[in-house]
Amino acid sequence: NAAMEEEVTALTTSLERCHFKKDAEEGVPKGMFKVTDDMTFEYLVGRGLEPWRAKLLLEQARLDKRIAFEQAKLDEREALIKEREASLNEKIVFLQKKEADGQDKTNNEDPLYSSG
Repeated sequence: NAAMEEEVTALTTSLERCHFKKDAEEGVPKGMFKVTDDMTFEYLVGRGLEPWRAKLLLEQARLDKRIAFEQAKLDEREALIKEREASLNEKIVFLQKKEADGQDKTNNEDPLYSSG
């Protein structure tokens, strides 16, 4: 009975590895199978992937994480630039209105060089 249980366990493990490998091979190109950078090479190979494929998928996961990090930094910088641009546009509108109202002559200040 113990030998039979061992055989069933071995077959189950083999079947799981086969399904994992098939899911990875078919799912990765479709974006349906995700390998994350916290997975290990040993884990992926232990689940049935060929070593070259495991290494490739782990490197891709690391690159994807780096790209996401750099994209977040870029998005943050773009938001800051837009914020500064909006602030400058507000100042330009204010200065143009001030100039149009003739108020710039009362304080003898050139609106383009004011520190406002």
